Amino acid sequence: MSLTGQQLLDGFSVFINDYWSSTATSAASDGTTVVDTLLRRYGEDTLRDFYFRNVEAAHAAINEVRRATAFATATGIVTVAPAFGTLLGSGEAYEMHRYDPSDKFSALDGAIRSIATKLFKATYDDSLTTDGINRTFSIPSSVRRGPLYVQIEEPVAAAASWNFLADPDFDSVSNWTASNFTAAQVTSATNDPLIPKYGSTATKLTLAASTAGTYTQPVANMANSITAALAAGRQMSSGIWLYCRTASKIKIGIIDDSTTTYSSTHAGAGWELLTVTATPPSTNATTLSVVIDGANSASAVVAWANKGWLLYGPTVPNHYDEQAIFQVRRDDTTQTFTTPRLIQGKRQLRLVGSTPLSRLGTTLSTQPTNTVEVDEFTAELLYAKAAVVLFGREALATASMNDIATRIEIAEERLTELQRLWRFEPEQRKRIQGPFS
Repeated sequence: MSLTGQQLLDGFSVFINDYWSSTATSAASDGTTVVDTLLRRYGEDTLRDFYFRNVEAAHAAINEVRRATAFATATGIVTVAPAFGTLLGSGEAYEMHRYDPSDKFSALDGAIRSIATKLFKATYDDSLTTDGINRTFSIPSSVRRGPLYVQIEEPVAAAASWNFLADPDFDSVSNWTASNFTAAQVTSATNDPLIPKYGSTATKLTLAASTAGTYTQPVANMANSITAALAAGRQMSSGIWLYCRTASKIKIGIIDDSTTTYSSTHAGAGWELLTVTATPPSTNATTLSVVIDGANSASAVVAWANKGWLLYGPTVPNHYDEQAIFQVRRDDTTQTFTTPRLIQGKRQLRLVGSTPLSRLGTTLSTQPTNTVEVDEFTAELLYAKAAVVLFGREALATASMNDIATRIEIAEERLTELQRLWRFEPEQRKRIQGPFS
């Protein structure tokens, strides 16, 4: 789940008791005023130096912030400077802040940076395949921080009663129909430590340049008595291991009576398990197929398929034993990591690392719509840290410390309380025992 910058600004403002949102009760005479009779509850000139932000959707001056220079209690009129680019009309929304909203956005980003060990995006990368020869591997660019630990693939059987694909090990081409793909069987050779990935045989798929192609298994050729009608209204998942070195050209899909649902495209980094989930319509009666789809490319595309599944349910089986975890030694100079011992060849390594949360940035027009990967509950931890950042910056710029020091203390107490409540512990401190620990 993610929250937008506007949601975080609102939540943070509430957290530090600096939230006011209302609508103008009549149109301003020009861009230098905000008129709202609800503001009459405040004393004369008490709103001087407050910040007013236009948040009216589709307004020409949306997100503009102006500082109040005067306030008249009798009329509810706030004078701001400089003028808004377009005046605030009757019924149009605005916010009022004691702290400049740009400072609040900046404090939120500062909190994201300083709390990265507790709030972060988990990063998973499955692109590395062992060759049974090397213990040192390059760290993929997707794993910015880490790898904190590594999991080893445990192959899942394909010849099972719940798997509806025929020839699921791709050791035959008889149940598949090729359109523009050239399908051929390849066998294991001692000079190739990566292909096939499983067993002794895989299917090589070659697609000529400037040509699109498909490799399809229809329901009539499938196993374990599946029919198109039996799939009606049932969630189904398919997964196929594919090796390819051309990015964004190969994907898999499930075809039913109404549509084709596709996976993401192959990243071109080697072996990758492409997966797709679809729910055929409740009236499905004729069509159920699994397809490997190849897009048109300026050069020929070659891929190898070696083990696949089609089954009921939202996912294909998990290929990684969560108990078989080992920590690694990372070399930041060479951007490599080394495993404690040699690992059996043709196994995927799942690298688990972390990436800092997304930032809101400094661009006025995009701050409200940019998102951060937190929910309404974990966002409170972010608010507490942002409060410490905001008040701490204020303390550095003022000679009056007592009140600010109290606010910082309150914010830090709340931060400690929330960390205890959510039991945040950096993942790198956890050590799960496994065969390589």
